[in-house]
Amino acid sequence: MPGRRIKGLYAREKSGVTYYSYRHPISKKEVSLGTNRKAAEQAVLLAAGRLAPNEVKRALNRIEAPVCTWGDHVDWFLDEHLPGRRSRNGIPLAAATMDVYRYSLAKADGWRARGVDSITRFECSELIMAQPGRTGQILRSHLVQAFAAAVSRGYRDDNPAEGTLRPDAVVQRERLTRAEYDAIHAAAPPWLQRAMQLSLLSLQRPSDLCRLDRDSWDGQRWHVRQSKSESAGYGLLRIAPHDTLRKAIQDCIGHPVDDCTRLIAHRPARKKKAEGRVHWAELSDQLLSRAFAALRDDVLPPRAGRPPSYYEIKALGARLYEEAGRPVEWIQALAGHQDAATTRIYTGRHADKWVDVTL
Repeated sequence: MPGRRIKGLYAREKSGVTYYSYRHPISKKEVSLGTNRKAAEQAVLLAAGRLAPNEVKRALNRIEAPVCTWGDHVDWFLDEHLPGRRSRNGIPLAAATMDVYRYSLAKADGWRARGVDSITRFECSELIMAQPGRTGQILRSHLVQAFAAAVSRGYRDDNPAEGTLRPDAVVQRERLTRAEYDAIHAAAPPWLQRAMQLSLLSLQRPSDLCRLDRDSWDGQRWHVRQSKSESAGYGLLRIAPHDTLRKAIQDCIGHPVDDCTRLIAHRPARKKKAEGRVHWAELSDQLLSRAFAALRDDVLPPRAGRPPSYYEIKALGARLYEEAGRPVEWIQALAGHQDAATTRIYTGRHADKWVDVTL
């Protein structure tokens, strides 16, 4: 047959004009490609690439893939992809969860100007292993998700973070004892005392407490939204408090900044409305953490390990409730844990393990 130049490409002459066609090697179906020889040849070569072995396809995808930097992709991932995700109950990711993603992926900002397809597994592994244990685990999880999104968008063919080792994580912070809590509480200003007492008795996350308004308490029940738990389909608590917790809630409601609707607030030396806050007196978990850490370092003697953070107040409160005879399921519901095993980690960290020996 005259005019055959490339495998699968056929040429036929009719009335002095050459017509080209392509015969599919599997279906044997013949498709007309018109009279433009160069266009017909290029189309057949591209078709052959689609039918080529996987190695050839991956090489072709790299050639055809649109150029996208890691920075542009991460911005899309954080600003468009994650806000559109929903739990099984149709609930979007909580603001606190979004903050964790942003903080975590910021550790890869050194890649921002690079093509998303140029980042290697070795580089992912080095970055992950450079972090402390739990931070490395979180970063690995977020990188896996971000690169999976890049694969789905056609920016690369593989996920380099998936093949990395998951770092080991151990509890690195020292526990906070009741005596240490009492010493820090005694030295704290009134606004921090109120926040600490509410954290100890309610077992709520500091970020959730900072977002609660005074009207979350109706005089009988305390309405608490646990943002992290709510995104998983639970975590809307209507708490009938015991007398000590009731007093702590009422003490917080009586804070001296009358025009601030938040349940906990303080009057700083200088009024400054920060981004994300509705009032200059509103507290944040970062402010609580910094104030607590400064007092802790002044009050407590130095220790070998990492000193306890504000978040350890929650673990201490869980342990105190356990010692008072509260069942683990009760503590689990109040703390917003998905399972009792997590609650036991909290309470177990504050328990001295005694072994009875009879001689």
